[in-house]
This record gives sequence, structure tokens and C-alpha cells, in this order.
Amino acid sequence: MLKKLRTKIRLRKALVAEQHAKQVTHFDHGILDWQTAQYNAYEKGIVWFIVFAAIISLFIIYAFYSKDYFFAAAMIAFAVTYVILQREKPKSVKVTLSKYGIKVGNEVYQYSQIIAFWLIYKPPYMKTLNIRIKNRWAQDIMINMHNEDPAEIREMLSAMIPEWQGKEESFTESLIRLLRL
Repeated sequence: MLKKLRTKIRLRKALVAEQHAKQVTHFDHGILDWQTAQYNAYEKGIVWFIVFAAIISLFIIYAFYSKDYFFAAAMIAFAVTYVILQREKPKSVKVTLSKYGIKVGNEVYQYSQIIAFWLIYKPPYMKTLNIRIKNRWAQDIMINMHNEDPAEIREMLSAMIPEWQGKEESFTESLIRLLRL
């Protein structure tokens, strides 16, 4: 009985999500739009995984040596979770720049919610549109531009929101890209 109820709830949620995804709003009528990956997925070879396993093993050995079993368990959980998540491929999402805001997949960011935008264009490594959202944490959203014209994106967005001049890739983002995390 409980299993049937869970299945019914899952089916209802899937139906509601599907109907929500099919609803067309004024954000869908864009001036510019393109397809992109939901997030950057870096290719990792066998050498990368060997180095990863060696580093995690060293942390676990140190944790047992210092009798910090909670840290050892946390490192094991982190490694297992990371490897499982790496098996998933990023979904393709549609990015739409309209006169009302920016839509990334099903997420909508009205221009009134956006503090500023900046472009990082260093082909072939970085081609991103970045926006900072107004909320308690001033969240940054990074959107891959792929082969889109950055001048066209800059021209359209600068008419709607301020551009953050001189903003570069953060140290954390550089480290993530270099380590292929």
C-alpha cells in the first residue's frame, strides 16, 4: 500500500513538472537563445582518478593515524559521492535572453533581480556569461556561451543591467577548472 502511494506521488510530481515545463511565458520569446550544458563536465582520464584516489587515501590514512574516525568516514563518503556524481552527464538546457529577463532551463531571472553581469571570453577555455543575483548571498550564475557572439550578448544586456567591468574568473573557479573538478 505504501509502495503504491509513493509511486502515485512520484507520477503526480512528474506530471506537474511536465506541465510546468510546457507552459510558455514571455521569457520564452527571446531576442537571443542557445543550447548549453547545465554545468561544465571536464573529461578525466585514468591518471586523474589514480591521483584522486591517492590523495583521498592519504587523507584517510592521516585520519586513522590521528584517530579522527569521523574525518575518515567523511572522506570516504565524499569520494564515493563524487565518483557517483561524475558518472552523470550534464543535461542540455536552453538559455533565452528576452526583454524581461534571462531564462536558463526552467529558472527565470528577471532583470530587476540581477545586480550586474560580466563576460569572460578567453577561447577555447572560457566563454561564459556571468550574472550576480540579488539575494542574501549575492549568488553568481555562470552560463556557457559556446559559439555565441559575446559582443551581441554584451550589447543586449548592457541596455538592461549594468556590466561589471574588469571582473575576472575567481581563484576558486580557476582552481576548479585546472583540477577538472
